[in-house]
Amino acid sequence: MRFSGSGNVKNISEVEMELFIYPTEDEKKVLESVKTLTEIKPTKESIESYYGPKIKKITYKIKKSRDIKSFINKLKSLLSETDRNEILESLGDRIDSEGKLYIRFSKQDLLKGKLKKQYSGDIILVKIHLISYQKADEHKKIAKEILA
Repeated sequence: MRFSGSGNVKNISEVEMELFIYPTEDEKKVLESVKTLTEIKPTKESIESYYGPKIKKITYKIKKSRDIKSFINKLKSLLSETDRNEILESLGDRIDSEGKLYIRFSKQDLLKGKLKKQYSGDIILVKIHLISYQKADEHKKIAKEILA
């Protein structure tokens, strides 16, 4: 399932991806699994944990149109048809007032080379920033075009 042309990329200003790496996880393995989605270098931040050991917050900011297009292509190729359809059906709940589309994926499944949506727990949060001057209905239409 290929990304249908470069026109839709113009409707995305940025893709942001966030995840946490816990002390019990192999950081190199986690970061390597994310490369199935993007080659962009992340920023890393150490955060105090409630339970003691520090955890790392990893953030990717994809801004160049060719990198956004590549990310969307990879996301669509790894996403099951069932998950894609469920995301498309719930777009109204996934797009905020600023035009950001939120999708959460299982970090553990990505380590196995699979991309599965997940609502909570050990997730990778993807925020697709749709062009902000569009109206709410237009955001939903754009998101459908991108993910269909």
